[in-house]
Amino acid sequence: MKTTLLAVVTALSVTQAASADSSKSIKRELHAINQKLNLLGKISHTQVKMAPKPITQKQVHEAGGTLILTCPGDYCLEENICGTLVLDADSICLDLCCHTINAHEHPHAIIAHGHQGIKVFDGRIINSTNAAILVEDSSAVELFKLVLSDNAMDGIRITGSLDLNVHDVDSIGDARGERALWFDTCENITVNHVNASGYLSTLGAIVQLDSCNAALIQDVDVVNNTKSAAFGGSFDISTMFVSANACTGVDLVHVKVNNNTISTTGSPRFSGIGFIFSDSCTLNECQVNSNNIAANIDGELYRMVFIGRSSNFTITKCQANSNTGGVMLGDLRGFSPLDSSNLVFDGCQVNKNHTDASDPSANAGILGIFLQNTDVLPAEPNIIRNCQVNFNRIDDGGAGRIDTEGVIAGIIVQRSAIVDHCQSSNNSIGTADVIQYVEGLIAYGLPGATTSSVENVIISNCSFNNNTGGELGIGIVIDPFSSDGDVASIANITISNCSASSNGTYGISAGKFFQLPPDDSLLRNIEITDCICNKNGNGSLIPDAAGIFIDGVGVLTIEDTVSNILIKNCQVYDTASILSANGIRVRRANNVVIENSNVFNTTADGGQAHGILFDNVTNSKIIRTQVHGNQNNGVELVGDNSNIMILNSIAIDNDKGFSVARDSSLTAAIIQGNRALDNTSVGFEHATLSPQPFDTAYLNNYAQNNGVNYSISNYIQVVDYSIPTAVYTLEPNGATDFPTLANVSAT
Repeated sequence: MKTTLLAVVTALSVTQAASADSSKSIKRELHAINQKLNLLGKISHTQVKMAPKPITQKQVHEAGGTLILTCPGDYCLEENICGTLVLDADSICLDLCCHTINAHEHPHAIIAHGHQGIKVFDGRIINSTNAAILVEDSSAVELFKLVLSDNAMDGIRITGSLDLNVHDVDSIGDARGERALWFDTCENITVNHVNASGYLSTLGAIVQLDSCNAALIQDVDVVNNTKSAAFGGSFDISTMFVSANACTGVDLVHVKVNNNTISTTGSPRFSGIGFIFSDSCTLNECQVNSNNIAANIDGELYRMVFIGRSSNFTITKCQANSNTGGVMLGDLRGFSPLDSSNLVFDGCQVNKNHTDASDPSANAGILGIFLQNTDVLPAEPNIIRNCQVNFNRIDDGGAGRIDTEGVIAGIIVQRSAIVDHCQSSNNSIGTADVIQYVEGLIAYGLPGATTSSVENVIISNCSFNNNTGGELGIGIVIDPFSSDGDVASIANITISNCSASSNGTYGISAGKFFQLPPDDSLLRNIEITDCICNKNGNGSLIPDAAGIFIDGVGVLTIEDTVSNILIKNCQVYDTASILSANGIRVRRANNVVIENSNVFNTTADGGQAHGILFDNVTNSKIIRTQVHGNQNNGVELVGDNSNIMILNSIAIDNDKGFSVARDSSLTAAIIQGNRALDNTSVGFEHATLSPQPFDTAYLNNYAQNNGVNYSISNYIQVVDYSIPTAVYTLEPNGATDFPTLANVSAT
């Protein structure tokens, strides 16, 4: 064609040369024709360069079922084929042209080894006995627009390779197969828009990365698969749906592990997404939702997201919601880091998970975010912020429990942490019997460890409300929880601007409630400030309630065990129970300060209800605090208390304002500058009958419109006390020769 056009051009040039007047027109036409010729040449050259080489079934058959492509270039399938294609050259582009490669029970359908610039796309691959596509020691590989199904082991397996791009792939297990994607010792990986479904996996993770660096796994759906394994420990990849082992720089974005089934008869530890021995990774807007743990499994742990012995992770806006279990013999956990450090959880959810514990031998639990520590870790804190653990439920706690537990714990901290702007509310155990706990947040030492410590925990701007059921329903628990003879330390805990309300038993509990004596555990340096604890109680099997409960029960010596507790600017009201209720209860503790707080409307059906109760407390103070409308006493002291100061506080509309109970002692105390108004029985009461040393002073107090303003039992010795005879009440045979009394107002 080019020769013909040149002849035409030559003739035209000769004819038009005779006319000088038309020379400019001729030049313009010649220039236009030359441009068209150049373009035609380029098009022809491109067509020759890109012409794909056809692949037919006949070629594969003549090659003995394995066709080896040894020349670079473009190839295409002209029809469906059975057999294996080996890409044994650089720069091979294989277009399946919407056809199918049937491996026909060969190990692989496509193999590439030791090459670069490989592309495979636009078709279906089925029936391999190993991996449908195997790539080894290669680079610049792109696999896309593929459907992989009914392969016995893996959809795509890539080892020892870099610069990989896998996208727009559907990998279908057809109730067989182990993995959709497996990357081993690879670098610079991009996976985008991959679906993995229908696998019955027993060996590896469905999406698995081993010893990889720099991977972006984005918009991947692992749905409607079944994971079954006889046994697996925490670090067993065969029990994971998506895994990264010994990797760095792996980023998961919009990865969904939803609507899968966990089915086994062993004692496994399953994970929806599992990272182990990995560093500097992220999870962003990932989901592990609506998975089902088959009923009556004798299992251990079911972690929706597991991070084991890893560091430097950011987990953002991820979900572990609406997962279900049958009759559980283990824990369903949302986010479960183990011995991992420098973690950030931001905007994550563990909501509406549900399981059953109707078998009294079942140990059932739902744990939201569990910062678990079994090793000594660096001091930098983990961060949990803007997270939710709400509306989780265990049904049928079961009767007859003796040593098996059921527990829901929203956030669990076993090391340094910051918890900010989080919710852990409305969690419940249904018809539960004993040894059942529901906790919004718990910070505790490791049970059974020789030594363990949880220090430097900040909990701020959070809500832990309406956690109910079982023996205990508590908003926040701070507890050493060590085994007998071990040492556990809880120290430097700050709780500020939080709500712990409408919980079944306690709003905030700090102490060794779960620990039987004796032990050497320490609880010290706890600050509870600007918190609201209202309407706690009436929601558990224990007929007890407290807005704030500081507890050192079982401690053989008071000093240096539960100590240095500050409760400041808190609102504690409407605490209620059927037997015993206290707005703030402090038991066997040292150096406790309650300051600028309001404690009111504490009630109990047929029992005792006090605003503030000190029980065997030393070196402690109540300062500028109001107690009013409490069913029994505004401030009650029982047991042996010493070095107590009650200063500038107000008791209004209680049965008794300030009271030292009968058969109790108060030594080295100052009750000064307080007001007792409109209390039904007594304003100030000191009812102990045993002889007291001459070291307790009631100074500059004010009592008005109480049933009795001052009631002082015999043997009590006071300093600088003024009581008009009309309102001074003695027990029978009471002493009358008190020193000169002054600086006390009574009307």
